Amino acid sequence: EDARPALEELQQVISDVGHHLSTITCPTLVLQGALDGSLYKESAEIIYEQTSAEQKTLTWYEQSGHIITLDQEREQVYEEVYKFLEQLKWEM
Repeated sequence: EDARPALEELQQVISDVGHHLSTITCPTLVLQGALDGSLYKESAEIIYEQTSAEQKTLTWYEQSGHIITLDQEREQVYEEVYKFLEQLKWEM
């Protein structure tokens, strides 16, 4: 099956979100592998800087590349995501 339409749609979503980063006000956690490509590393910094969230964190994983959830520091990634979610004030 041709994946191009799905990839094009994903690119459009990424572009749309990128143009609206300043409207994001909820707590934000940005995790980035330091061994990833320079464009991705730049994107992590842009996301962190441009969101309007009062509570935001940018964490670099020095021994990880693009897919940090499968890389060498994956256990630390899981733990940080867990701690981030645990400290949020969930309302129902």
